[in-house]
Amino acid sequence: MNEQRTENLNEARRKARRRRRRRLMIIRTAIVLGIVALLVIVGWFVVWKFRADAASARKETTTFFPVKEIVVEGETRYTAEELIEKSGLYVGQSLMGVNKV
Repeated sequence: MNEQRTENLNEARRKARRRRRRRLMIIRTAIVLGIVALLVIVGWFVVWKFRADAASARKETTTFFPVKEIVVEGETRYTAEELIEKSGLYVGQSLMGVNKV
């Protein structure tokens, strides 16, 4: 009787250990996949930003959030053309590549 009880207890411990290991493996896998996904997304944004900056330097049109029109409102002592020229903006430039400072 005592042997049967010990055997059942050992089997229960083995099953609990297996469940714990399986749970830890799932958690580790999820963490690794999350880190890989994050790195891929960050890498994509870095590459995209460099491409947008390069296109901006060459005054080329980019397809991601392009500037369609530049409108200057209000009365100032400068003309609209002077303000647009000083801002460095141009039609077709990506809004993601605009220096907001």
